[in-house]
Amino acid sequence: MSGKTIIEPQTTVPVYDECDVLVVGGGAAGHSAAIAAARAGCKNIILMERYGYCGGDVTGGYVLLIPNLSFHNKVYVRGIQEEWFERLQKIPGAVAGPDPKTGVIGSTNPAFVRAWGPVGGSTRVEPPKVCFGFMVEPNQMKIEMDVMLDEHKDSIRVMYHSWGCKPIMEGNVCKGVLFESKEGRKAVLAKVVIDATGDADICRLAGAPTSSAIDDDCRCSSTALVYRIGGISMREYSRWRKENPEVAMQMGKDLADIHGFRSGLISGPTDDVAWVNNWQPKRDCSKIADLTATEMGCRLKIREVLNYYKEVCPEVCRGKVKL
Repeated sequence: MSGKTIIEPQTTVPVYDECDVLVVGGGAAGHSAAIAAARAGCKNIILMERYGYCGGDVTGGYVLLIPNLSFHNKVYVRGIQEEWFERLQKIPGAVAGPDPKTGVIGSTNPAFVRAWGPVGGSTRVEPPKVCFGFMVEPNQMKIEMDVMLDEHKDSIRVMYHSWGCKPIMEGNVCKGVLFESKEGRKAVLAKVVIDATGDADICRLAGAPTSSAIDDDCRCSSTALVYRIGGISMREYSRWRKENPEVAMQMGKDLADIHGFRSGLISGPTDDVAWVNNWQPKRDCSKIADLTATEMGCRLKIREVLNYYKEVCPEVCRGKVKL
């Protein structure tokens, strides 16, 4: 890595906008923060997002599972996240999961556990129970998140394709954020700045104490590039795994050898599309090299992985597995 430096000339940065509350990052947390602020009565909110949609990992990252929202028969995660489920229920194929209103949450009935387990609706404790959890269709989730923002358009101004890159500091107080976009570098000034970047980018650059994203004691000790495949019946795949446990176990080892890290198929809200989760250890999602390795290292092996599925379990894939 080069140790060279350059001096950036002093420049005048135009103020693009001002607000009472600036939320940097439109993932699950940032979107919810903006909506909650509007519903609490704030009338001058900006939601700044680097991509062209909200949802972060849930939508753009294809991490479709929203699990473990209940304990025994009590749903303890409510509010806006529960509202996602209720809204998407009205849209065909947009969500799959047990409806808390039916009274099935907490049931140990094997039929219910089997029905909802593949989409995040069961626990792994003994005896297994139905829990409130669900899978979303990511494009429908993107649309619904925009619908929710549009319902508060008098209070929330959305700035897509705007990457908040540097806090504007006065002593220890953050007064706004510099951002990059197609229009160049500009600034947004705010009375309150909420860092919802996911990796504490604004907090870290403001000088707040942070630690490495590689932490073996929590889930952020690995990165992933999740992708989706079609042309597969997850019901048939699950049945095939139960009928061929030794082959299925070997398949997991083979796929880890191909990718270089652990991966596995997970059901989606519909039977004909699955998402491939993976766990790439010892990579820091705040580092350029690790982010690049996460993306390229996974993509370079996807075709080989798909060919492997076709060869090993053709009765399930029927030769039609595709991205």
